[in-house]
Amino acid sequence: MNIVNDKSSILFIHHNCEIGGAELSLLDLIININRDLFNPVVVIPNDGPLYRRLRSKDIIIRIENIPWFKSTFNPFKLLSYLVQLFRVILKLRNFVRAENIVLIHTNSISSQIIGGTLARIEKIANIWHLRDILTLNMINRFIFRFCGMYATKIIVISKSVKNHIYDLIDDKSKIKVIYNGIDLKRFNGALISKKDESITVGIVSRLVPWKGHIEFIQAAQIVLSMFSNVRFFIIGDTFQKDIWYKNKIKKKIEALRLNKHIILVSHKDNILPQITLLDIVVVPSKRPEPFGRIIIESMALSKPVVATLFGGPTEIVDNNKTGFLVNPNVPTEIAEKIIELIKNPYLRIQMGLNGRKRVEQLFLLSNTISNVQKLYCECLREFEG
Repeated sequence: MNIVNDKSSILFIHHNCEIGGAELSLLDLIININRDLFNPVVVIPNDGPLYRRLRSKDIIIRIENIPWFKSTFNPFKLLSYLVQLFRVILKLRNFVRAENIVLIHTNSISSQIIGGTLARIEKIANIWHLRDILTLNMINRFIFRFCGMYATKIIVISKSVKNHIYDLIDDKSKIKVIYNGIDLKRFNGALISKKDESITVGIVSRLVPWKGHIEFIQAAQIVLSMFSNVRFFIIGDTFQKDIWYKNKIKKKIEALRLNKHIILVSHKDNILPQITLLDIVVVPSKRPEPFGRIIIESMALSKPVVATLFGGPTEIVDNNKTGFLVNPNVPTEIAEKIIELIKNPYLRIQMGLNGRKRVEQLFLLSNTISNVQKLYCECLREFEG
């Protein structure tokens, strides 16, 4: 194939159709890719929210059950997974040939197991876009090595993710750090005036235990013991399997008698108006965030951020300039920084402005797209040669 004159068909594989940070970043890439050079084709497991957004952009989509990889030592579960895996690879092999796919771009570990194997069988290029930091038990170590062995290049979304897998990848030159980016045009003019003078503090995330909602509630209790004009918002939804955790959050709020001060809000397709109404954004994750998309979105809206001191946030937040970094699992530290921002309106404004400038310098979607496309061309030249 002549990669200069011919349009290259890229197959994107993702294992999930819900909308979270990883899916939003994937959408941004697929929708904004240069269609004069690349033809995006997508494989996803069902017709959920991700499917609907892709359809609205006239993207070619194939629905195929993508088995989720789950670390287990149960031989029956492993056998069942391998059978499903084999069936999907056989089905997609014909699809890859029919669509004249020249590169497979996978967006998760589960999709890389399929896409990497398929690319090796078909002798085409493969990019593994790694957006996770997982516990490195024996099985996960094997899977990371397997996925890395088959990948032509590995995109990691932060230096923290790179450090996490570095020792498991034999060819270190495969690993490329490309930060997620956002389109700042979506964040211009998004300001909405509040109806009262209260201070609003929020956490915006999927309702899963490691995101630190309980610690957020405990920090809110400390802040509310000093200030009565502060409202706290927990913005997000949960998967059906994690409904128990949403109930735990509600019970914690009730137990501390904070029902009038902490409000649960469902996640909207357009999250920007909800972030805009916040004065302070908190990311109290209990384990390392691979990146932290909500942080750059908040900074783009000139919001100061209080985040935990590990993972991607350490690369996004400029401590004491665009926000604060605090130790994980320590609600008193979170509360301390929220109180400092409440007491000093000028600091909130200055940190917000600094955050916006930092996004403009480091986290633009145009840079992300450009860097990924350069990697596509590099991989295709390698296989053309």
